[in-house]
Amino acid sequence: MTTLKTGTVVDETTWNSPNFTPEDSVPAVFGRPRSTGRITIHHWGADGQGFDAVCNYLSRPGGNSSAHFVVEAGRVACLVEPKNAAWHSGSAEGNATSIGIECRPEMSEGDINEVVALIEWLEDVYGPQEIWLHREWSSTACPGRYANMRDEIVRCVNVLQGTSGESSAPAPATVDRMAVIRAELAEIRASAATIEGQL
Repeated sequence: MTTLKTGTVVDETTWNSPNFTPEDSVPAVFGRPRSTGRITIHHWGADGQGFDAVCNYLSRPGGNSSAHFVVEAGRVACLVEPKNAAWHSGSAEGNATSIGIECRPEMSEGDINEVVALIEWLEDVYGPQEIWLHREWSSTACPGRYANMRDEIVRCVNVLQGTSGESSAPAPATVDRMAVIRAELAEIRASAATIEGQL
């Protein structure tokens, strides 16, 4: 049983998504071995969706998407074990090398605190993590409001680690310049397509 520093117990049994690539099949499917040095932040999309509904959708038989974790204030569910590759990023590299966290789009203070506590625990287990945004892997508006919160989330993870005395790992790194360029190019392409459609 995993208990985060918020006191939330991670639900590891209610949902078991069948939508993932097993660790030993990752090299053949995604062209590289499974690794866990990155976290990809997502949001559920539109406001007003329920935690259970999101977990059920990502765990549906025959689905084409999933995530490792779904998070809101007071609730965290593990749908796919991090050793396996969830189908969350829209990118072979993103799926093979990152842990996908689906976050409540309304982004309350409690939601952020839970995301921070989950990342802090993941760093304790898997070591330092780079924090990526879904839109840096593929052309999407995801992770919505969380896109502007990465630096604050990283700061809060570091504070939580510093007060615990349990981790001396370096701060999670923000993405490298190439990832930023990829995201900017995706936005430019989307804008160009919109403009062409209006002509």
